Amino acid sequence: MRKTWITLKTKVRNRLDFIRYGQRIGYINVITIAIDLTILAYSVIDYRTLINTDNLFLFLFLVFTTLVWQTICFIRNFYAYTHKTAYYNLHDICRREMPVIADEVKEIYTADPIDFTDTTLIYSDTVNRLLQSEKPIHTLLCGDKEKRTFKYIKNYRNILLPFLNGKWHEMKNKNGSFYNEQKLCMASEFGQSGNDLYVKVCRGCYYNSYLTNVIYTKKLSHQSGWGMTPPANISNYPIRRLEKSIMSDHIGISTLALTTDGHVIILHQNEKALTSADRLTPSGSGSVDFRDFRAGADFREILKAAAERELCEETALPPCRIGHTEVIGFYRDLGRGGKPEFCCLTRLNAPLFEIAELEPNCEEQRDDFETFHILGETGKLDGKDFGRFSDMVLNRSPRSEEDRPALALYMCYIMLCRYLGKEVTGHS
Repeated sequence: MRKTWITLKTKVRNRLDFIRYGQRIGYINVITIAIDLTILAYSVIDYRTLINTDNLFLFLFLVFTTLVWQTICFIRNFYAYTHKTAYYNLHDICRREMPVIADEVKEIYTADPIDFTDTTLIYSDTVNRLLQSEKPIHTLLCGDKEKRTFKYIKNYRNILLPFLNGKWHEMKNKNGSFYNEQKLCMASEFGQSGNDLYVKVCRGCYYNSYLTNVIYTKKLSHQSGWGMTPPANISNYPIRRLEKSIMSDHIGISTLALTTDGHVIILHQNEKALTSADRLTPSGSGSVDFRDFRAGADFREILKAAAERELCEETALPPCRIGHTEVIGFYRDLGRGGKPEFCCLTRLNAPLFEIAELEPNCEEQRDDFETFHILGETGKLDGKDFGRFSDMVLNRSPRSEEDRPALALYMCYIMLCRYLGKEVTGHS
């Protein structure tokens, strides 16, 4: 019964979010219809006043005609927006193609790039040391990037909407969630003003990110045989600084949960997951919601709150089981237009055998999960299962898709090893 209710709730919310987004970008418009209905209703209610008005018949005729015409246009646009298009088969433009990286970005991310399946990651040891320090990072809310991204989407909506339409129908057929949640986006690189460190953020939504970051390397095929790519794609749009990019750049967050006796919890996505379907994932992974933002808060505290929320949502662990969370790494995913991603380490306050509440979220997780003893008594990565854990994470050519690690798990592993001083072998 619970799963049936979740499926129904998911379907309703998917449809409402999709329709509201169409209204927001001006593809479907119910406001003008509502205004004409209000005028017509007022004319009927207050007919005694209007009956003495010259050309009353002409006035009502024009209102009624406009209402009918706008209703017809709305139905036509609504059908075109929600009906499955002739586009299908979303696939990579060019597998393993490396996008052009602006020189100003290379000056920041000086570490050797990390290759992963179908993408490349860039990061900076300097930025990671900054995140691991205790120096405050001020969070500044701005609106410039949000406006720039929205302008791009609105200007190219006729090209971009088939991508959104295809994904919406795909998730609808799988009974999966495709919500347009409000997200916190990174609107600048880390900066310094005097002795103060800061980062700019802005409000965004998941659909904006899907139409910029997610489809950056994608192409849609058409039944007639030709295809379509987004205007800003891997072949023509270089990776830029976050404050200059038209990508939405909502902030990704992932965390590895460690028990007091050194066990890490690994989840398994199901086929309904929006990203990394059927893959092994960290204890908690997702993105920073706008509701996680707190004015005046240190940027790390916002990231920690989001990581702990994702962990609790995906494992059903109560907040009282969480000891503390540390931000251990940051990277940008070039396969998603340079999308910012953060890795965390969450230390639970109980040993594994005491954690009876663990129950993966059935919306995106499979019922099974795995635990590995990776942390020894000295606090180093020398637990009895660390070798097996490493083999699982670094095995990027598994026997089946279900044995394949998600990017978030792979990078959490890399950042954890660097954070705790463990040499990483067997990765590029």
